[in-house]
Amino acid sequence: MLSILYCLIIATVGPLLLLTNWLQSNFQAASSTTLQKSSLKANTEHLKELPCQSIGISLIPAYCNSTISKEERIESLINLLTTEEKISLLGHDWPSIHRPELKLPSYKWWNEGLHGLASTDCCPPHQYTNVTVFPQVIGLAMTWNRSLWNKVGDVIGSEAVRQRNAGGKIVPGLTYFTPNINIFRDPRWGRGQETPGEDPFLTSHYAAVMVMALQFGSHFYEDLQRAANDYKPDAIKPRIAATCKHFAAYSLETNRFNFSANIDQRDWEDTYMVAFDACIHAEKFLCNHFGKTLDSANNAGALGVMCSYNAINGTPSCADSDLLSKTLREEWNFTGYIVSDCWAIANVYEHHNFAKSYQEAVGMSLRVGVDLDCGDTVQKYGLNALSSNFLTVEDVDRALSRLFGVLIDLGYFDETVTQQNLENDNVTIHSNDQVALEAALQSVVLLKNGPDSEASSRPLPLSIARHKRITVVGPFADNKEAMLGNYHGIPTRVITPLEGLRGLGAQVNHIQGCNVTGNSHHMVHGLTEQVICNQLNANNDATVIFVGLDQTIESEELDRKTLLLPIIQQDLIEHTMRCSKSISPNAPFILVVVTGGPLDISRYKTSHFIDAIIYTSYLGQAGGTALVQVLYGEYNPSG
Repeated sequence: MLSILYCLIIATVGPLLLLTNWLQSNFQAASSTTLQKSSLKANTEHLKELPCQSIGISLIPAYCNSTISKEERIESLINLLTTEEKISLLGHDWPSIHRPELKLPSYKWWNEGLHGLASTDCCPPHQYTNVTVFPQVIGLAMTWNRSLWNKVGDVIGSEAVRQRNAGGKIVPGLTYFTPNINIFRDPRWGRGQETPGEDPFLTSHYAAVMVMALQFGSHFYEDLQRAANDYKPDAIKPRIAATCKHFAAYSLETNRFNFSANIDQRDWEDTYMVAFDACIHAEKFLCNHFGKTLDSANNAGALGVMCSYNAINGTPSCADSDLLSKTLREEWNFTGYIVSDCWAIANVYEHHNFAKSYQEAVGMSLRVGVDLDCGDTVQKYGLNALSSNFLTVEDVDRALSRLFGVLIDLGYFDETVTQQNLENDNVTIHSNDQVALEAALQSVVLLKNGPDSEASSRPLPLSIARHKRITVVGPFADNKEAMLGNYHGIPTRVITPLEGLRGLGAQVNHIQGCNVTGNSHHMVHGLTEQVICNQLNANNDATVIFVGLDQTIESEELDRKTLLLPIIQQDLIEHTMRCSKSISPNAPFILVVVTGGPLDISRYKTSHFIDAIIYTSYLGQAGGTALVQVLYGEYNPSG
């Protein structure tokens, strides 16, 4: 009886609601404003499709009705789908499904926002432009500042929503595969730069703060700090979904597709599980840290988890029932979605040889709890897995239920045209740039400042009055791309150290000296001590040399073989410091090291030629400004 009454009500008010939406759409389109950042201009030719905004549907489907339960909306969606359509929705790139009773636009689950909004889709990824790029995660961790991480996460989440609202040919989804909270166990790991480091305690705090800021904005952490002991958070919906990755024990690139991390139980629980527990139970973790009593009904955390490429004690992570079903689902009560690392389900068969076919790999992964394939293996082989009894329709429906549930929580099925209009927010853009500068400043580390025994003769900070004529040397003095690290978008502007010094008013003599590795034709002249000496000025007030690593040396799919700088850069340091001290013995010689992973620079710490050493990560868009402010005393480094 109630269901009949509900249908009568919907049939009566449905057309009226649709007419209202049509009027809102036309009114808003006529009055929309334009954001100053070019990539965020509302594109009337490519407005995002909305699953519940259509004049062509005469009756509002149940999955669009926000007044009924989430479970009823999910059931409505699943009942409308054919088996073939269900399988097509288990990959990261959803096709559009349009029928008179159902409208599901294409959807991009794969979006990146590691240290700023980065990209969507694959392959190649569609990079975001005019976004804020912060220091690489290892640099953010070097600040040891939760309040700063909160600001950074808030900016990333806000820009993610803005990019989606902007429309365009490629519309990003609301689901982001970040943060990376693996433990940086081997210092040669190419992706260690993406993580907060080797400490489970620090990584846990970073994970919890970042997840809450990404999903809910900065006010959660701010309110928590101000709250009384009995903390009662506001009931708010997440704006995007954060995804804790890579679950678990992933910390090398060499043979990453078939590597098995063999770990004893104590190391597993004390090292590798801690940060993921904090990520999934972020609200509870932070409340416990601040001594707040949390209502047991509230326990917000990451809405997604990504299982990793590697195996754990012989079992691939994405086919591990103990990891995904027992630990994640049963013990940790995780109700969000589990996504494979990209094409990791295929690897269960291809590289681990744990399954005997793609169909069996698909069945294994979905049965133990994977809901979404980052890749297309399930879309290609899912129907065969069903017909071969490796998979059941119930397994597929369970996975879809979790995916639809997350999208409902994010308000995906409640989006309206009014969300597509953008306001001129130059103030916000300027504020975001300031957060990027603040983050860069706080991540700088001062390793050496004069002889330890002579506190009165510190070479830093420099003075523009006494150190106006500066020689700047090295492959990182004017290297915009290297400043951004990996997984980054394209900011409006990147400030290099060379640009920062010139902006300060210094008279700069720029000598590149060599490129990062010495393996290209971009070598300047040829690297000998005489060549360097010939380019130095006799009236030089100070020399600053910028060296380090970049993504050609450490990156995804590329581990390092050494903890030393490339030989060509070692030679550059030796030649430059000797020439500099022979020509201008009283001019400070300062070494700046830019890197994602650890470097052994102990030989320079004890060198009497080198007066000061600054150590930093890939600092993002404001890196040059930050380094100049540190060099000239506008900011006192504390990272």
